[in-house]
Amino acid sequence: MNFLDIKKLFFPFLTLSLMVFFSIYTIFFSENEQREDNEHTLKVGLNSGYPPYEMLNQKGELEGFDIDIANALGKKLGKKVFIKDMAFDALIMELQQGKLDLIISGMSITPQRLEKISMIHYQGQPLTELSLIFWKTIPQGISSLSDIKNYPNAFICVQAGSLQEAAMLFYPTIQLRYLDVPQMPIDLMYGKSFAALLENPAADDIALKQPDIKVVRVKLPPEMQAQGNGIAIHKKQTALTQQVTQAIEELKQDGTITTLEKKWFKESKNVTQ
Repeated sequence: MNFLDIKKLFFPFLTLSLMVFFSIYTIFFSENEQREDNEHTLKVGLNSGYPPYEMLNQKGELEGFDIDIANALGKKLGKKVFIKDMAFDALIMELQQGKLDLIISGMSITPQRLEKISMIHYQGQPLTELSLIFWKTIPQGISSLSDIKNYPNAFICVQAGSLQEAAMLFYPTIQLRYLDVPQMPIDLMYGKSFAALLENPAADDIALKQPDIKVVRVKLPPEMQAQGNGIAIHKKQTALTQQVTQAIEELKQDGTITTLEKKWFKESKNVTQ
């Protein structure tokens, strides 16, 4: 075998060896960088169509109570916050798949959710009522969710995956329309829906911005009452759960959360109890 024959055999082997080496090198260091990145970042999921918790301002920037909470939490934990805006009903699935570290999206703490995820209370009193919003006038005889059954063919707007949707499932004869919160007043104005069902802060926020909106508080069935709003975390993330629990307690104690509530939550005068 001459020198040229050796080169023909050796160089393909050398090329393959180098390719394998650099592939392993790239994977190893990519994993290390990803691990290091995860230690210093916080991936937070939310749905921007839920003022005053989270919304887009006129510049197209995210703002709201939950945005401020996420940034305050990131500062406490010494982590950079990355916010991922998505459909509300996709949030829990993304969390369970490890694509998010936290959900901070005005999410009510319910027994059904606690079966799937861990939740840390950060805002709100126990939730025993919701708000029905109407355009200009409140129809006669509406003081509870069951009263809607007296209006045949009435459609109620709800957000997909929300506590409001779950509450309406107790009334299977009432028809639902699935919309993001900012679309609901327009839907009511054009008469496409009879009413929209929201949590009180979201209903009050709409009524403050749109005087033609009228609000009725309605009691929740006992089975659907919630424990306020919680930050959602994967059940296996025990260390992160402990860190977030401590940080939220500190934000409660130092008055940060109270200050942000006063900044973002205003009660409308167009409310019927």
